[in-house]
Amino acid sequence: MRIITIAGVSPSQALENKAFYSYDENLAKDYSLKKHNYTNMLALLADNFSTNLVPIFTNEAKESQLAVLQDEFGDDRKELFNDEFLIRDVEDYYDILALINKVLSTDEEYIIDLTHGFRHIPILATIAIITHALSDAPNIKDFRKSIMEIERFRNNLAHGNSDSEIKNARITLSKLIRDYEKFCITDDVLRKGHK
Repeated sequence: MRIITIAGVSPSQALENKAFYSYDENLAKDYSLKKHNYTNMLALLADNFSTNLVPIFTNEAKESQLAVLQDEFGDDRKELFNDEFLIRDVEDYYDILALINKVLSTDEEYIIDLTHGFRHIPILATIAIITHALSDAPNIKDFRKSIMEIERFRNNLAHGNSDSEIKNARITLSKLIRDYEKFCITDDVLRKGHK
């Protein structure tokens, strides 16, 4: 699983000013953090999930976070910042969306941290997630067609509008289920529980 984060600009913090992070009691049963006080979420993610971490960043955010990581761990963790995920122009929304879509386009599951980042970039990431989910949905046109055909069939049965469909309901329903199986629970409700 990839953990995608949008790096923001933040200064290093003295220990007494660092945020306190913890899991709720249910997650704490299965997970633990190496420590509880971190300057920001990137530091927490770098310390606990670095092998799966994909920061998306601007040059300004990278410089800021390198300083934070150096202060936090005595090592700037420069290897976390792959220039492939560099936002070169914060005003070029198309390129930002393309970059985020590139990160999301693998078959790997992911968690995305939208808690910081430069102003509009988390909003663009949210839009990218939604559009990615919609465009990645298998056969969205077929899904819409299945809903329309099944609703037409249901409506005709409910209102007695089609004598042939009422007589052949089992055949028609079986055909609809077969045609749109990937969108249906395949139990034949007409065979279940009718004695």
